[in-house]
Amino acid sequence: MKNKIDLATGDVGWQILALTFPMIFGIFAIVIFNFTDSFFVARLGTRELAALSFTFPVVMIVGGVAMGLGTATASVVSRAIGEGDYKQVKKLTTHALVISFLVVLLFVGIGISTIEPLFTFLGAGGDILGLIRKYMYIWYVGMIFLVVPMVGNNALRAAGDMLYPSFIMITAAVINICLDPILIFGWFGLPKLGITGAALATVIARAISLILSLGALHFRRNMLEFYYPGFKSIAGSAKKIFYIAVPSALTNMAIPFSAAIITRLVAKFGLVAVAAMGTASRAGAFSLMLIIALSTAFIPFVGQNWGAKNFQRVFTAIKYSNRFCLWWGIITMIFFAVSGMQLAVLFNRDSKFITYFLAYLWIVPLGYGFRGCCLLTIALFNAVNKPLLSSALSMFWIFGLYIPLAYAGGRIYGLKGIYAGMSTASIIAGISALYLSRNFLSKFTDLETTPLISSLPESTISI
Repeated sequence: MKNKIDLATGDVGWQILALTFPMIFGIFAIVIFNFTDSFFVARLGTRELAALSFTFPVVMIVGGVAMGLGTATASVVSRAIGEGDYKQVKKLTTHALVISFLVVLLFVGIGISTIEPLFTFLGAGGDILGLIRKYMYIWYVGMIFLVVPMVGNNALRAAGDMLYPSFIMITAAVINICLDPILIFGWFGLPKLGITGAALATVIARAISLILSLGALHFRRNMLEFYYPGFKSIAGSAKKIFYIAVPSALTNMAIPFSAAIITRLVAKFGLVAVAAMGTASRAGAFSLMLIIALSTAFIPFVGQNWGAKNFQRVFTAIKYSNRFCLWWGIITMIFFAVSGMQLAVLFNRDSKFITYFLAYLWIVPLGYGFRGCCLLTIALFNAVNKPLLSSALSMFWIFGLYIPLAYAGGRIYGLKGIYAGMSTASIIAGISALYLSRNFLSKFTDLETTPLISSLPESTISI
């Protein structure tokens, strides 16, 4: 392995900052990538946009599986790097790619054979089902270009390289932006492919990201092996990877399920309420990008230091990061309180829409900082090979707090009660996460005089 970025030494605050900053652009690229498809397909008509919308649950499930595999890869590889076992690093990275490829083959087989019954069950029919069939055949075949690069990019992050994976994600987004109108509308003399063109553009952009990811793993970091290791060796790696990947993937898939439940609760107050919540939640999602980037960057940092048994650095990192999340939550809350009206009228000037929009942005962000603390603790447990603790916290948050409190709030206080329940769930989950992480780390470090969100030393720079 070459050009490894050592995260087990140096200033903790600066390293967390250096890991987080590039990831922000990568996450933004993902948002733009997905928005681009919807934007151009919408120009084809309502039927095509409806067909694309029907595919979102499947795309989110596959994305959840890919994220689970990626999280597991980042965890096992970063810990091997921290231990200084570079032979194991190459082995685990290579095996993770092979395993993800095999998982993709399974999904492709199941996916293609169930297109009609699955989407018929979801409510698609007639010509809409025909459009879905055109899109999903290509999308399923190109699934390897979604899953494998995500695993490869997480292996790069495990080595401390956050910049190049973000470059890969941005490159894929730019290529998709360029190819979508060309293939969908038939620019430059090419045939007009419609929704099929959107699928092709996605696959081509993802294929290029696969090439860039594999190239970086081999030439930039020397993290790949090129010989058949035998079934027993791959099975051993698969056990380590699936131990983290399966709980993580299930958690990732629970998130869109909870979103669907909340949407159903809000739908009782009318379509305007649903539209306002959907728009406001996207505005809120932009403010959460920094926290999501931080939690993503947290795994390689914790993994390397855990492998090197630098437990105090892990505690210092989560202390600084928790403090940042809480301050960022306060800043976000103030921003939406001050600018909520201006944001609302950008989307719609209907008085009812504005009222519902402001209700969301003035209540839900109250829990954003604590949500960040919860995400950090989930990342911590995944990084140190405690995925069951991670999943338990996630499920407690989603099914024990988020959905029940939103439901109860809606029954008592209406729409604002739903949002208050969502915010309260994040606050309780965040406080629980602070307690769990401190209790866990106390077994490895001396925390007697060090609160988990204490002030930073003046000489230390944190994010």
